[in-house]
Amino acid sequence: ELSEAPLQEWKSHTPRGTWDRATLPVGVLGRETTVHVYLPPDSPCSGEAQRTGLLVGMDSFGFRSPLVPSDKIVDYLQECRLIPSTIVVLTEDLASEESEDGYDDVVAYLADEVLPFVQKQYGSPVEPDRVAISGMSRRGMIAAYAAWKRPDVFGNVISLSGSYYWRPSGMDEF
Repeated sequence: ELSEAPLQEWKSHTPRGTWDRATLPVGVLGRETTVHVYLPPDSPCSGEAQRTGLLVGMDSFGFRSPLVPSDKIVDYLQECRLIPSTIVVLTEDLASEESEDGYDDVVAYLADEVLPFVQKQYGSPVEPDRVAISGMSRRGMIAAYAAWKRPDVFGNVISLSGSYYWRPSGMDEF
């Protein structure tokens, strides 16, 4: 932050929810994977325990402190009544930079394995307009691709500095 920047109130916020960690069995990716799930406190806005938003982040290292403390941000926005009670699901990096096969298997994994698991285990929403997918850099590009390929699952995208230059080798630019 620059010295003249306005105070970012969320930075001093202390998250009140809890983190959980789950290992998903071998599936479309051919290996076990780990997801980190942040369950915010019950929403003071709704008066109900129902969580009505889901944010899927493909950067389990990036969307946690110190880089982007998603738990602080989600709790703060919820308390300010700017978003509904939102579960955050963070995955590990699911595909290497050298991937030449595209990212259809990653999209299938997120849409057909991670989301059903989270919906069953934690009661997250299933409506696409309540589900956002996010990522940084190459994973930001994958997030946009996932929403494009599976609008039946992902209704919102947060692509942070998406690396849209990637393409399979041998494919010409558009």
